[in-house]
Amino acid sequence: MRHLAWLSLGFSALAQPVSVAAQVPGACDTPVAARLGPVGCYFLDTLQLSPVPSGPLYWYIYTPADSTAVAAPTSRAIHAHGHTWLVALAGALAHFPGTLVARIGPIPRPNHPGPLIARFMESTLTPGLRTRLHAHPGPEAWYLLSGAQCVETPRGEQHVSATQSLVVDGDQPMVLTATGSDTLRSLILVLHASTQPWIDRSPAGWEPPGTCRAGS
Repeated sequence: MRHLAWLSLGFSALAQPVSVAAQVPGACDTPVAARLGPVGCYFLDTLQLSPVPSGPLYWYIYTPADSTAVAAPTSRAIHAHGHTWLVALAGALAHFPGTLVARIGPIPRPNHPGPLIARFMESTLTPGLRTRLHAHPGPEAWYLLSGAQCVETPRGEQHVSATQSLVVDGDQPMVLTATGSDTLRSLILVLHASTQPWIDRSPAGWEPPGTCRAGS
């Protein structure tokens, strides 16, 4: 439960040059119920934090004790990768019914005014697929169920693999590549202010060096 490190995703194939036609389905906007195939990034649900919990925020992932249980104001029951999960944003000492899978954080707060919205997504990527350049107005975090990934930002590259998590600060451009040899399956969180769109698909001022490669 220590998963912490310092995504949303219009995807493209790893081969050069990048082809827009190779974009992975879903782009994290299509609802998971309307998925276009086994590979892609799909929208699950949102949660507005009102009021916002005081102190550091953590993302909790549980397997719920009862899949029919009513979620608390700070949590949602989501269905992803063939399972039901209870996901929540709360303080460091929070507890929810079920079995704790991961506590991720602390999650940085967005640098924009307005009520906070947690956006939950799932992704399934085969090795070699990568995101197109993008950014978020708040932090992005995810928990890997299988596979591995590498994220490039202006701060460098970061690697994470199954049963680990990663948190990337908001307002910085990034590219993610599915690495390793297994299919990448993850749960994703983007925390942003309601006054801002959740994703910028055309951030300027930085080009990724392309150091993340499949098989690394």
